[in-house]
Amino acid sequence: MRFLCEIIVFYDDVDLPDVDLFFPSYWQAENFDSDGDFYYYGNETRWTNLEILKFYDGDEESKFGLNIYREKNRKYEPGIQEVADLARYVDYKNQGRYFYIDMIANISNLCVASLEIDTGRLEDYREFLEAVHTLLFHTKGVTANLDQCFDAETL
Repeated sequence: MRFLCEIIVFYDDVDLPDVDLFFPSYWQAENFDSDGDFYYYGNETRWTNLEILKFYDGDEESKFGLNIYREKNRKYEPGIQEVADLARYVDYKNQGRYFYIDMIANISNLCVASLEIDTGRLEDYREFLEAVHTLLFHTKGVTANLDQCFDAETL
């Protein structure tokens, strides 16, 4: 069985936590790879892209991705298409798509985060859900692409 999932989170712009909080087992694995702009000098709390791969015996791997688009206060324009694609959610909000959801309608400086997982391992999918909770808790954000909106307390 394969777990493929994407959860979109909206939040009012805040500095991000250290990337080590997301998927700690990946960072501690013997065989992993990471990429993103989190390692750029001066970008410690304003990063926009994180990708982590954990390799298992054989050709098995788990992949976690986190992309963030900021409506304002961007240090630079997104260099990765997956980040640039998230700008459409800002347009959706400005067009009134979420007017009935106070948690979203009241955001004045929207950040849109996309958390993605591709894994065949239940424990990695569980860690993905923990990463979603970590982001929701840290940012006081809310999910935007599920049947209902969840924050850290309701997820």
